[in-house]
Amino acid sequence: MKRLFLLTCALALVVSASGVAQVSAGPFGTDITIYDKSKQGTYPNWRNRGENPGEDQEVEPNAITGQRWDMEGFQLQGNSLSIIAGFDLANGTNPNVGPQLLGSLFLKVGPTPPAYGLPANAGTDDNHNVWFNNAILPNGGQWNYDYAVVFTSFNPGGVNASTYDVYQALPGSQVIMHGISGGMNTMEESNPWKILDSTWNKILANQTFTYLTGLNDAQAGYNGLDPDGNTYPHNVIQGVNLAFLGAYVNNFWAHITMDCGNDNLMGHVVPIPGAWLLLGSGLVGLAGLRLRRK
Repeated sequence: MKRLFLLTCALALVVSASGVAQVSAGPFGTDITIYDKSKQGTYPNWRNRGENPGEDQEVEPNAITGQRWDMEGFQLQGNSLSIIAGFDLANGTNPNVGPQLLGSLFLKVGPTPPAYGLPANAGTDDNHNVWFNNAILPNGGQWNYDYAVVFTSFNPGGVNASTYDVYQALPGSQVIMHGISGGMNTMEESNPWKILDSTWNKILANQTFTYLTGLNDAQAGYNGLDPDGNTYPHNVIQGVNLAFLGAYVNNFWAHITMDCGNDNLMGHVVPIPGAWLLLGSGLVGLAGLRLRRK
């Protein structure tokens, strides 16, 4: 019974400390990455790594493959969100089509998901055209993101030496599509790329995070193996403080991509239902009562 009591207490502590449905633990917290609803071919090629969450070593259909394009995952520890990638989050990647830079981190609160996983060639504009955040999309959905984080400086290695601003959406807020057009797959499934910040309300400025580079697989929690057979390091945006979400810090959706939309990264935090919290508390109480009687 003592063992049961200890196990029950441990379960209750995990639930109460996280407040979210646990998927898997990583070096920077719980992995909240989810399937982006876009794949091509059969597992395990780089355009289809599975669905649970299956976003490590994965890019969008017809996109360029490789670790330097890989947006690997979101990890959450309390209020602190981290973004892990093989992609160079600070400087982007420079193929023939020009620099491809990281976009805004989009956040939507509550149980209703934003529109994502749009099929290729679904009709949203590209080439840096502008759409409204609350526009009705070709699949009938809406993005309706509530907040956006804009990364304003990257200083590798310095603790809390990099900065970001936080914006809140207004009724007329606009977003910018990514920059691929012409004969290439236009990657509508990865939109939007970043906010048109003049149409959003800045609520926090010069917030700080730590930017880490050169991490190995164990340090990052993801696989750096490239199709060329080499293993490449990982980059991490560590410590985006989501306290501004208030009660929704355990109930939100996240999205981020790079300029070309080569890899769409989605995340979701699912709050633990109240019934489970009550059950956990009840089990602790019953176990404690039984232990005292013995």
